[in-house]
Amino acid sequence: MATVDLTDKAVIKGLGSHIVMQQTIDFAETNRTAADLLQLFHIGAGQVVERAQIHVETAEGGVLTVDLGDTTDPNGLVVAANGNSAGYYNSNQALTVGTPDAFTGYSQGKFFTADGTVDLLVNNNADAAKLHVSIQIADMSSP
Repeated sequence: MATVDLTDKAVIKGLGSHIVMQQTIDFAETNRTAADLLQLFHIGAGQVVERAQIHVETAEGGVLTVDLGDTTDPNGLVVAANGNSAGYYNSNQALTVGTPDAFTGYSQGKFFTADGTVDLLVNNNADAAKLHVSIQIADMSSP
């Protein structure tokens, strides 16, 4: 298991702005092993990750799942995206019925009170898949 920082250290700021960021991960270029954690996006304090998407362009050809989240909830944004099936995996609202009902994970978005990262957790060895990971951020920070 390795933690790999792939973030751009610059924090994009602009009160009220909406920002879309994307990273391409090509496991054919750089193989990864199970439990590798790839820090993909640097998020500034006062920003909200509203949505996330993993697009599997090239399937792995074997078992591969990946999770997208942060250090608090490693699969809070996308749970077990199938890296062996080309397609799109999105963060969606998930409701846990109870007393009271509650939204599950970050299905309502993730507000960062301090600088942090959005991370991709590789759950299996990977050497062929190609993924595009995108997030949409709203900046709610004070100037």
